[in-house]
Amino acid sequence: MVSTVELFIRECVPKKVADMTVMILYTIKGNLLRRYCSGEKSTNEARKLIGMAPCINAYLQPDDRCSMRFVNQTKQLVNVKDDWVKMPHICCGYVESMRCLDRQLNEQACLREHHDYLMDLSRSFITSISDIMCGDYNEDTDRCEKLGPPPVPSVVNTKQYKTFIWVMTDILASMKTLTLAKFRAEQEQQQQQ
Repeated sequence: MVSTVELFIRECVPKKVADMTVMILYTIKGNLLRRYCSGEKSTNEARKLIGMAPCINAYLQPDDRCSMRFVNQTKQLVNVKDDWVKMPHICCGYVESMRCLDRQLNEQACLREHHDYLMDLSRSFITSISDIMCGDYNEDTDRCEKLGPPPVPSVVNTKQYKTFIWVMTDILASMKTLTLAKFRAEQEQQQQQ
């Protein structure tokens, strides 16, 4: 499945965006393979997750409010003109989605029982990407609280997304003036002040 998605990305998305999207895809894939598919520890991890599946399927799967809120809020950044504000708001949207998940996991006893494991699992999908792209806009700082609300786009994005990876692809494709290197340099400069 991953190879089919990668082929689609490589053939249908501009190179700059395709490279970043494939990096996101392979980070998720690598984290999952490492955690669930290699060695005795991963077998135990897989058993643990499979044991939680009935609860996850009953409560989290049909109620995907946290990730869909992230997708629906983040998709509006596609049409924001100022590229420099997009990345911090994406990162802070991710922070808020993790806080939302934290609250949601406390709503049902079977989810509460596995709260820490499920939070860690959710973070593991994105951690290395968010470390690279978000810097201080993360769960451990107050940068997101200080950031304020995202700008209102001139044109509302009505496209329907099923997952964050396609929103990220469209946002990266919309960015004309920002490269990851420039963004990291800007963050480092802000940290020194």
